[in-house]
Amino acid sequence: GESLIRRVAQEARMPVIKHYTGNCHVYVDRSADLETARRVVVNSKCQRLGVCNAAESLLVHQAVKGTLLPVLLQDLTANGIEVRGDEATRAVFGAAKVASEEDFGTEYLGPIISCKVVRDLDEAILHIDRYGSHHTDAIVATDLAAIDRFVREVDSAAVVVNASTRL
Repeated sequence: GESLIRRVAQEARMPVIKHYTGNCHVYVDRSADLETARRVVVNSKCQRLGVCNAAESLLVHQAVKGTLLPVLLQDLTANGIEVRGDEATRAVFGAAKVASEEDFGTEYLGPIISCKVVRDLDEAILHIDRYGSHHTDAIVATDLAAIDRFVREVDSAAVVVNASTRL
């Protein structure tokens, strides 16, 4: 349980990979391919809802909020997922409920996802650092510079890259 993990981390004399919770994010970059994003987002949230590496929060670059975001959220709701979004999310997807500050820090382990439109990669990384649990976070992108920054700057046990081009 969590108390054992905390004790091992406190008393270990070598580096320990640990996690208590899994508030995991998928960031869809402005360079993301729609079909890749659809597969990644649905799989990462819907494959198994109750596991600690399931996606709990979706971040989408503002440049693709009008094109990719409605499709991704329709895919999620078609799979029985309730979307809780910020104002920008609700502006393009009316079925989304209002996301509270608490929603962005919640590990749902169930059929709910929070969603936020971010200005850029910097805001996505800051959001993940503030609300995430440093467990598993992913980027969907084709821009190699964005992928490289995400991998270097997101401090998680697993940082996953989903690119529709070869790296």
